[in-house]
Order: sequence, then structure tokens, then C-alpha cells
Amino acid sequence: MKKALLAVALLSTLGMAATQAMAEDYAPGHASFQWAGSVPAQTDSGDNYFIVGSGNTTDFNNGQLVFSNTTKGVELINSSTISFKVVKHDSTSDNKNYDPAVDTQPLSYTGTLTDFQVGINGLMSQDDNNVFAINVDGQTKAVNDSFDKNKDANTTHLTIVKGQDINTLQAADNVVVQAVLAIAPTEA
Repeated sequence: MKKALLAVALLSTLGMAATQAMAEDYAPGHASFQWAGSVPAQTDSGDNYFIVGSGNTTDFNNGQLVFSNTTKGVELINSSTISFKVVKHDSTSDNKNYDPAVDTQPLSYTGTLTDFQVGINGLMSQDDNNVFAINVDGQTKAVNDSFDKNKDANTTHLTIVKGQDINTLQAADNVVVQAVLAIAPTEA
């Protein structure tokens, strides 16, 4: 029994020495991991139309922001595109939910940016500092700005871009950008 305890003690000592020697060869590094989530405003369509994702967009609440963090500071370098379109509800269908097999007729519509908020570390507020902006089909829009879409090209593409002001973001800040659009079909 004494030999077994001596062997375990010797192996433990050698293991700690090896770990200590290995640890001395490397400086500690850092890796950042992040998950984010927020409860969005509800997306509601009217009784006879649907606002639905278009192209690769399947969810209006999973847009991604990509930042760089260099000696020059934190900078927004890219965002994913969220695309949507408006289609007429096929009233002959018994289904009250969107069915991409039958609800296919595109509608012309007007959109208005009704709210634009930025959350940093859990605090949501209007983006009064203009740190971020929303592009609608490549055009920067402010709250209360409208846009029109013809039914022949009724997909709208939304992206988040750098605003006009300098941001004060720091490493490990959590950022959420939310936009609310009022959508109104312009035809029956």
C-alpha cells in the first residue's frame, strides 16, 4: 500500500511539474464568446396579406452585426441583410397562416420606419447619437421616412450601417439594433 501511495504521489508531482513547465512557455490568451437575444416587437400582417421573409431570410430577428476592434477603436464593418416582401393571402385557402405554396401573389406597398433603437449592454434607447443607421434598399432612412415598393419588385432589403457620429463602443459591449417598419399594401 505504501508503494502505491508513493507511486501516486510521485506521478502527481511529475504531472504538476509538467503542467507548470508547459504553462511557463505560453502567455495567457483571451477568447471572446457571445450569445445575444431579445424579445422583438411582434410582426403582424393584415387580414388579407402577409409580410414574409424573402431570399435567404427566414427570421426577422436574427440579423448579425460584425465589429472590428483595433487600436483605432471599435467599428461596425458589416451586417447581415434581412429581406422581406408582401404577398396577398389566398382567401380560397382554409389556412389562416402563410402558406408559400398558395400565398404567392406579390403586392405593392408603402413602408415607413416608425422606430429605430440601439441597445448597448441591455439599455435600449433611440439612436440619438446617430451611431448606426438603417439602409432600406441601399438608401439610409430616418424615423418617419417612407419608401414605396412596386409589386413587380417588391422585395425590400434592410441592413445596418455606420451612422454619422463616432461610436463609444468598447470591447465586450453587447449591441442590439431594432427597427420597426409600418407596412401598408397600396392595392387590394
